[in-house]
Amino acid sequence: MVYSEAALRAYIGACRSLFRSNAEFHELFPDLTALEQQVPGRKENLEEYWNPQLQRLAAQGTDGMLCVFDPQFPAVPPKVRRGNRPCLLFYRGNIELLQAPCRVAVIGTTRPDPSVVPREEAAVNALVKGGAVIVSGLALGCDSIAHRACLAGGGKTIAVLPSSLGHILPAANRPLAEEIVKNGGLLLTEYPAETADRYSLSGRYIARDRLEAYFSHAVLLAASNRKSDGTCGSRHAMEKAERHGIRRYAIYQPELDEDRLCMGLNRDYVEQKRAKAFIEADAAVICGTGEDPADQQSLF
Repeated sequence: MVYSEAALRAYIGACRSLFRSNAEFHELFPDLTALEQQVPGRKENLEEYWNPQLQRLAAQGTDGMLCVFDPQFPAVPPKVRRGNRPCLLFYRGNIELLQAPCRVAVIGTTRPDPSVVPREEAAVNALVKGGAVIVSGLALGCDSIAHRACLAGGGKTIAVLPSSLGHILPAANRPLAEEIVKNGGLLLTEYPAETADRYSLSGRYIARDRLEAYFSHAVLLAASNRKSDGTCGSRHAMEKAERHGIRRYAIYQPELDEDRLCMGLNRDYVEQKRAKAFIEADAAVICGTGEDPADQQSLF
């Protein structure tokens, strides 16, 4: 398992319950010196003492961990509040994908209309051809479509999890998670262990959604109903993207989608000009290889 001395100290701090949230971490450890003072000791001695915990991490398939003080830790938008800034990440797979020059989050409902599937697949295929790494949350529905379409197109994809690497959720997508890693992708989580509390688990899904936005250069909403029409987890990532100036797109064509419940949030974002209706040529713009196709007709 790969980790820096800073990541080791941060993990030990979590094991010792020195902090219970990202906000507490950043308050307690404003810099690396503070972390070293609060979690003292030589690296080899710390590794020896905490070996059982490290072995458990490795046994659940953790390839490594990153601390916010590591140079490889992914940047987040500068105005993200301290409490929302991640401090410790656990991963399996290709961690270098977090430094890819074009990362696009593709998100949406767990129950998309069948008509959405080929349109989302076409959008992901265009993004992959443009060189984008696809970021999503491994959920059923639109997330799974995004990951699978990326793999089918020969691309790399990052799955941000609401669970530990040893208990991937949803269970039905564990084979997909393995396929992602096998094909050079990345599984990423803030959580080294599970929670038995349903309220905490619900919070982890929302926290996962924010990272999808923070770790991406653009967010594409494949399909989502409004909050008033049922579960609407996608709004969390879209709201974070909007708040921090991350590019937002949505698959939406009025003549096809105006009356579809599963496209309600897409409609709101496009009609309110909070997101651009995605067309295939947008992929080149997002990836920095094309001109703005604002005047071109939507392919979706």
